[in-house]
Amino acid sequence: MVGALVAVGFGVSQRYFGPTSPIVADGGAVASEDGRYIAFSSSSPDVVPGDTNGVSDVFLKEVATDTVTLLSKGRDGAQANGSSVAPSISADGSLVGFTSEATNLGAVTEGSAGSYIADRDSGQVNSVADVVVDEQPDSTPQPAPPAAVPAEVPAATTPDIVITVEDMRVSQDADATRDVVVPVLLSAPAGEAISVSFSVDFSVDGSDGRGTVTGTVTVPAGADTAAILIQIGPASSSGDSTGSTTISITLTGTSAGSIPDPTGTVTVVDPSDGQPAATTPTTTATTTAPTTSTTAPTTAGPTTPNTVDGRQLVWSDEFNGTSLTGGWATCYWWQAEGCTNAAGREKSDYYSSQVSVSGGQLRLKGGYGSNGRLVSGMVSSEPNFNFTYGYVEMRAYTPFASGVWPALWLASSDRVWPPEIDIMESFGSPTGRFAATSHLGPNDDTQSGWITVDPNVAHTYGLLWEPGHWQVTVDGVIVVDVWDSRVPSTDMYLIANLALGADWTGALATPNVEMTVDYMRVYQ
Repeated sequence: MVGALVAVGFGVSQRYFGPTSPIVADGGAVASEDGRYIAFSSSSPDVVPGDTNGVSDVFLKEVATDTVTLLSKGRDGAQANGSSVAPSISADGSLVGFTSEATNLGAVTEGSAGSYIADRDSGQVNSVADVVVDEQPDSTPQPAPPAAVPAEVPAATTPDIVITVEDMRVSQDADATRDVVVPVLLSAPAGEAISVSFSVDFSVDGSDGRGTVTGTVTVPAGADTAAILIQIGPASSSGDSTGSTTISITLTGTSAGSIPDPTGTVTVVDPSDGQPAATTPTTTATTTAPTTSTTAPTTAGPTTPNTVDGRQLVWSDEFNGTSLTGGWATCYWWQAEGCTNAAGREKSDYYSSQVSVSGGQLRLKGGYGSNGRLVSGMVSSEPNFNFTYGYVEMRAYTPFASGVWPALWLASSDRVWPPEIDIMESFGSPTGRFAATSHLGPNDDTQSGWITVDPNVAHTYGLLWEPGHWQVTVDGVIVVDVWDSRVPSTDMYLIANLALGADWTGALATPNVEMTVDYMRVYQ
């Protein structure tokens, strides 16, 4: 019921001498409203030590400490025996809901697959009373039996119980259907079973015609948690100008206790009409971040202004001629012609014949060469232009398709990796999804944001690079904003390349692809 996905992600690009396997938030990720926590699901074995169950798990990352915690754990810390996906997170990050095929989760005896709520502070995972909202108005689905809390928790007197519904945030793919677990919380374990009726208003979204539907959830005696399970998707282009859609949930009645604040919301992150929405930084923030760069820099536009936000133009290429000039290299530094980056898992060979300038654009072409190998084009500014800090802007059309790995990025001038800053790189996505990533420190600590744009048009990509700070914008909208003391502080150079055929991009979908760049500019 919402548009394309914009979700905070984790480092997945291991291109420039990348020594380790990527960590992939393959089930989506979503940040708490205050930006302090990120819930995500991943099947990667490298997220936390000892994760060997070979299935997708749900994790929680604390941004300030860069700490990642496994949430989908069985009793006594045992690994889940089934896949856990579809995380949603409360506004303050204290609760994470998810669905799971595992049968050994929760704090009680063997259960069955279903929905769960993990408590950030206690680490406890509880099964919840699953209520599937019917697609017809005024339906009243029956809940499945939930798990009780441990018996030693004393039950409160029923009249003293206060019942609330938690605000949740969730990210949503454009073509997927998913369940969202919305906790119904009691201020203390109930002395008797309590039935709570509710309504879910989908009319704010307005994309599926469901309007308002109703249901009932039961909190068993001795328990303090149940949940409403809402199905959303597949997505459409609806959404407001902030890039999100809100679904309203109202607790309309209870058999016992009180409901002083009956309304909760599910905020579905969405880049309205395919445009990127601001994402939450997924890295360690400085204790006192400077306040000079809280808004996106003004983009330069089709002409070449001498200043942007007080910074002077120090270098540019507008590609207005009929051939490549300005001292660009068309291969990596270790080879003049026919180079590749096998260490970075690229499978295409770069040749100057695949690079041209016409119509006011740099053109990088890719496909199959006469020998059957993949060939493509790239440019590097290393021979003649290296710089430290500034605002970088490029306008480019990058092909989004299977087998294609376009990128606009910065590499270190001392030829040591890391560091690296990827302004944009897409991994075989036909939907316009790409990552902006930095690789920092000797262990390649990655920080990323996932962004989705219209794949059919050119976009203006900006990088603001300052001491301890990097920020990426797309068409003037901030999509990643990172404060970290390890942000590169040495000379770097620009690369635009059209890599083909990496393992994670799939097979090349078309024999000929082209990436175009209108201009590249650097301001300091």
